[in-house]
Amino acid sequence: MTFNHVGSPKRLQSLASGSYAAAPQPALIGVSRRSAFLRKTVCVVLALGAAIYLAIGTVISYQAGVILLGILAAIGAGIVFVCDGGARITACGIYALAVVVFQGIGPILLTMNPAESTFQSIILAQTTALLTFGLTIWMYESQSDRLTSSFSYKPWLPSTRADRKSTYAIGLVLYFIGFIGNGEEWLAALPGALMYSGLCILSASAVIRVPGKFRGTSWQSWIPALVAFVLFLAMVFKGAGRLMVAGLGIVVFFAYNNKRPYRRHKYCAILALGPLLAVGAATRMSDSSGAAVLDGQGRGAGSIYSPIDTYALILEMDGDPESGSVGFDREYGATFLKALVAWVPRSLWSDKPVGLGFELSAVLHPDAHRYGHSDVGLLVGEFYINFGWGMLGIMPFVVAYFLRQLRRMQERLIAKELLFRREILAYAAYLATVSSFGELVWAGAHSWMARGGLALIICGCLSLASQRKLPNRTKLSMQWHRSDFRTA
Repeated sequence: MTFNHVGSPKRLQSLASGSYAAAPQPALIGVSRRSAFLRKTVCVVLALGAAIYLAIGTVISYQAGVILLGILAAIGAGIVFVCDGGARITACGIYALAVVVFQGIGPILLTMNPAESTFQSIILAQTTALLTFGLTIWMYESQSDRLTSSFSYKPWLPSTRADRKSTYAIGLVLYFIGFIGNGEEWLAALPGALMYSGLCILSASAVIRVPGKFRGTSWQSWIPALVAFVLFLAMVFKGAGRLMVAGLGIVVFFAYNNKRPYRRHKYCAILALGPLLAVGAATRMSDSSGAAVLDGQGRGAGSIYSPIDTYALILEMDGDPESGSVGFDREYGATFLKALVAWVPRSLWSDKPVGLGFELSAVLHPDAHRYGHSDVGLLVGEFYINFGWGMLGIMPFVVAYFLRQLRRMQERLIAKELLFRREILAYAAYLATVSSFGELVWAGAHSWMARGGLALIICGCLSLASQRKLPNRTKLSMQWHRSDFRTA
């Protein structure tokens, strides 16, 4: 049903007061059938994982077990990426895509390279990582229907030209401030976060929709975001920071998919994953500067397979103290609190707590530690350092709750059509959060906070400062006389 006019003065008054709501609409990301399918998929993946784990050492070799578990994790997480959200990419989908890379492809690559841990430890690390991921998806999908069953939204006014111009201006200013300040050591991660948040705002501005035209604006609106991304590749990227480049690419890709959702976008992402990883590895091979390449962990594809190796080494060294292994003190969530201040430059706070990766390198690689080397051991490794084997119950609950809240935020922002500056900047904050999930899965909360988390803070503060009231009834009637409402 379509309404071409606003109607009576009472209806205008209800629109201005915000009390009017259109007829309830089905959720834009409703996946009730797919939720049941994904829960069944989780059961099959976990059952196969348990069968492989029990067969290792008897029917199949340890090296073959690592490869099979890696393939199983990649296939299971890939199914989640493709199915969750239907044609629209979701936060859970990006999280699953990161799992494909670091918990699926990473262990397979590790079998082709020298590992510091034993195959038994690697298999245990893979099994626990697969179990936590499966439980996370189960908890997430078991609540997805509850989030979408009674979803409805209010109609909004058409976006004003001033709002659109202002968001583009904000994004460009932030990007070029970060571009100019890039390379200044005393600013630490701030220039990168400014460029990240600037690109998020430019991409969010391109998703502005026109009432009655759900396809949105023309392709010219994406030129600023694409130019900013290419400029970063040509002028800033030198080989290090491949996950930041991946995050910036995900920002544009994610925003475009949310504007024009097609399932083929997901298939293209899966098919392009291998070539992109190969190009990233070749790019890093040519860079030999910095402490990140010590011991070969950051060279080539080392950053893909070293996290699972480090996590396996943690499990191996955190064994029975009587056996002579080194035990890790439980942090009980302290590493996540330390991550909240990761964005503060050390030049301003000399006694700032160090991240978990730097603490791990002091134990695992003391020779490289004095050069500033930092180890990465997956998000599941950080939960293990904090809670031990209790992370099998804590991590799925925390991550699933986090993903559900992001899903709810995505639904609400898309339903509001991103017509006001406040919603555009809020969507930019959402893009900054989701696109940096690679950092989160790869190294934990500290690495995520230093990049995507800081961009989230910048965009979130700008959104909160952009509160805008609806115009009065006279202006409302003038602006709405050619707009329309669409109901299911």
